[in-house]
Amino acid sequence: MDSTGTILVGVQLSPVGRIYFCRSTLPDLRCGDEVIAAIGDSTSLARVVLPPRPETGAVQTAGRVLRRATERDRAVDEAQRALARRVLRDAAELVSERRWPLKVVDADARGTKRVRLYLVRTGKADFTTLRREVESRHRLAVELQFLGARDETKRLGGTGPCGRELCCSTFLRDFSPVTLEMGKLQGMSPSRVAGLCGKLKCCLRYEYETYRELARPLPPLGARVETLKGEGTVVGRDVLRQTVVVRTNDGSTEFRATLQDLVARVPTT
Repeated sequence: MDSTGTILVGVQLSPVGRIYFCRSTLPDLRCGDEVIAAIGDSTSLARVVLPPRPETGAVQTAGRVLRRATERDRAVDEAQRALARRVLRDAAELVSERRWPLKVVDADARGTKRVRLYLVRTGKADFTTLRREVESRHRLAVELQFLGARDETKRLGGTGPCGRELCCSTFLRDFSPVTLEMGKLQGMSPSRVAGLCGKLKCCLRYEYETYRELARPLPPLGARVETLKGEGTVVGRDVLRQTVVVRTNDGSTEFRATLQDLVARVPTT
């Protein structure tokens, strides 16, 4: 806490949303506490997810905590959520009736006079008409935000092939780059590297560095090697077991060799 009694706390507006660092003068804030925070041009119910820390200037602040949330604040928040659900339903009905090439994904209320609609484009459409009609029905301002495949799945949620709730809709706040190389190194077939969003699975990154380190001592695919079991070409690798599959030079036999079985790499001519 600085000389003015100001600290920084990290708050979230939704369970897997962005973390905002806000200034606060409230004492004894703890993770899980509900507060009213002014972020940008709106005031919202938020939950403290990072404990108080001194304000050093190294962290960019997004707003300030006004006070602890009350039961009335929670009731207002629920009313705003109900408003967002009504706007979502009406927008989806409009899109269906007009057959606009749009997919209405979600909505959230920004106070009682403004709602943000989350959409996915499936073609060329008149977004202005949709916004104007929803605003006329509900007498409020409507913002449109268009989502990509990853963000759409994050908001909708679901269950992954692992049997658990999707990482993006439970704890993953930001999307990091994922490459096909990560799946190949982990021995995953092309049919298994895509998630529910149709993009490469975010979890391919989790163990990538470990796999890369384990793969360093193994000869690459296509390398000619000499082993205690004979010479041949590497046609497969098992990174976790630290073994390679070698095909003999005449192509008649394949065998598995450990690092201890490898004698040398045969130079290419």
